[in-house]
Amino acid sequence: MSHSIAVAQALAARRAAVFNQRYPVGSRVMFVPVVGAQPVLKITSSKAFPVAGAVRVHVVGCHAAVDADMCFTPAPAARERCPERALSAWQLAAAFVVGFTAAVLLGLMLPPARAVSPEMISIDCDAPPAGEVELVDEDGRAQA
Repeated sequence: MSHSIAVAQALAARRAAVFNQRYPVGSRVMFVPVVGAQPVLKITSSKAFPVAGAVRVHVVGCHAAVDADMCFTPAPAARERCPERALSAWQLAAAFVVGFTAAVLLGLMLPPARAVSPEMISIDCDAPPAGEVELVDEDGRAQA
């Protein structure tokens, strides 16, 4: 029995070392308070440590140490955005002005659309379409 406890403690110490390497103190982690609950963004406030074969870590906002197996890496959308990547108002306005100017210049460079004047349009409902000619003999029957 003592051999299995020693193995469990050694495995817990290794898992704590891996957790500490992946999440240094002050790292953001997603913590699941209860199985099936929505994860909550928390910050680690201590290194992970083994306790009776389990790995525990202190996180901000929880009174007791929580199970490190309930902490995982936050999704990219949950991470903080870099403020340098955000566009300022003047950059958006400049992009709009450049795009609008390019569209106007392109419109001015293209020739205007050409249309057929109404006088040139003739509609004859009785005439067969151009290209299709139906041969009719003197009796009024169509010939093949």
